[in-house]
Amino acid sequence: MQTLRDTWIVFGAELRRALKSPRVLLVLLLYVAFSAGVMLAAGALAHQAQLQFEAQGQGMEGLQSPKAAMLALLFGQDRGLLESLMALPSVLLVVFKLGLIFLPAYVALLGFDSVSAELQTRSLRYLTVRTSRTALTLGKALALGAVVVLLVTVVHLGAFGYALSTVPDFSRADAAHAWPRLWGTSVLVGLAMAALTTLCSTLSRTPALSLTLNFAVLLGFWAAGTLGSGARVMRLVQEQVSHQTESIGWQERVGLLAPSTWSSEVLYPDLGRALTGALALLLFACVCSAGAVAVLRGRDV
Repeated sequence: MQTLRDTWIVFGAELRRALKSPRVLLVLLLYVAFSAGVMLAAGALAHQAQLQFEAQGQGMEGLQSPKAAMLALLFGQDRGLLESLMALPSVLLVVFKLGLIFLPAYVALLGFDSVSAELQTRSLRYLTVRTSRTALTLGKALALGAVVVLLVTVVHLGAFGYALSTVPDFSRADAAHAWPRLWGTSVLVGLAMAALTTLCSTLSRTPALSLTLNFAVLLGFWAAGTLGSGARVMRLVQEQVSHQTESIGWQERVGLLAPSTWSSEVLYPDLGRALTGALALLLFACVCSAGAVAVLRGRDV
């Protein structure tokens, strides 16, 4: 109970300090500006494409439409997933996907010095006198996660508001149905990245090294996810050609290590697959948090 109480105290103190930090405001403005630019560009391109196809008399619908081709480029070739996403506005999906791609970098910029800065100045030793290292680490990770959830919520509110005001057939009921799916996926990824950033910060004694390590790890996960998704597409194509079930190769198994692989699973309309992806992201966050606790408890501060 004492650890939980101390964790809550550290969480509150770190959250108040983060919300007063100019860096959080700067990252929020950067995130909002990027999303707004994507919304305006995607909206203009979608309008031009619609006019062009109407002028040419090409009324392709369903998975043969240009929108389906764009979604396949962003979310993969899975037919079930594409069919479930077709009802949502293109501008909303583009903002969601690009925001999801760059979200790990935003989280790294927010929390790379959460522990490493205090390790560098050795001020952390004064905090460990008053509270346990476990509570200190978990409190900092939870505070970073709360800030990330706030950023994601602000951006998603703006994106959904823009879609509601510009897409005539996108109603409030549609928005209420789509919100848990898109917002929940971004939140889960954000929490996983917050735990990873905290782990990288505990592994490094200087903020510069922590940021470098964080981006190096993110690059490794990106490579693993790209390798796995590419191998999966090739396997699905071969199954369609040969009409036989192909075995899963090592490339796809390596891709399972990347959080991006499981974030795609959360989007599936099938509840079982969505829950599997959500649990995988939560497990990733728990493993990284436990690793951060173990590292800080075992190192000299």
